[in-house]
Amino acid sequence: MTIAQIFQLLGVTFFALGLGMLANPKEARKFFEEVTEHVGLIYYGGLMALVIGYLLLAFGGQSLVLFFIGWLALLKGFFLLLFPSSTIKLGKTIAKKKMYLAVSTWVVMLMGLLFLFIGFFA
Repeated sequence: MTIAQIFQLLGVTFFALGLGMLANPKEARKFFEEVTEHVGLIYYGGLMALVIGYLLLAFGGQSLVLFFIGWLALLKGFFLLLFPSSTIKLGKTIAKKKMYLAVSTWVVMLMGLLFLFIGFFA
């Protein structure tokens, strides 16, 4: 897989997630509420973040952006596994505040657009 393809995959994934959150804010809020009720999902998310972070670091080549994202994913994975109760509190806060959910939605969408641009045009 080339670096461009990695960015394309990340771009499509992040942009689709952001669009889904924008189109269905009630379901996005429900997602954050439900995740906070199932610690197993938090552990699963931590494991997935570790795997994705490792893969980005191992196959991201010389891309500084992929290096940075890979380390962020690894740190997120460790955080989720080491501090699940903090993740539960954060999820509940995001679910309660419309502003936090809206900001999260736009950040995810803009990251997706940035990754798509890098993957297809840079």
